[in-house]
Amino acid sequence: LDHDNIPTKNPLALVELNKDIIGCPYPNYTYKNGKLDVIWMAYKLKDGAYQPLPKGKGLQKVDAVASGCVLISRKVIESGLRFEWRHDEKGEIQLGLDLNFCEQARHKGFEVWTHWDYIASHIKEKDLLEILQWKNKNQS
Repeated sequence: LDHDNIPTKNPLALVELNKDIIGCPYPNYTYKNGKLDVIWMAYKLKDGAYQPLPKGKGLQKVDAVASGCVLISRKVIESGLRFEWRHDEKGEIQLGLDLNFCEQARHKGFEVWTHWDYIASHIKEKDLLEILQWKNKNQS
């Protein structure tokens, strides 16, 4: 649990689901085509790239979750996986710690999940969950 991710429900309740990796999705900001956008930090792999998912419902199997609010089973930890950046031959970062961790876990046969009923806030200078709610309200 990162210091700037605040769960809206107790994520320890997810332990009972007995999943390998399960993340509480949370909003984050990104710049797309020069415009600020808010995305959810749960991903599907499409055409070799991780694509953020739209907000869903309930428990959902995914390809990766961000590690801001995540539960990882003991068997995954004991498998020797580590949070490491993926670099190219020039030393440039190609994949972040959390997405690389999830990818390596999936390659070892572990499953990655998210639960949309257990979202978390992501506090920056402004709560990005509030910005997303404002954005959704004003798009209708």
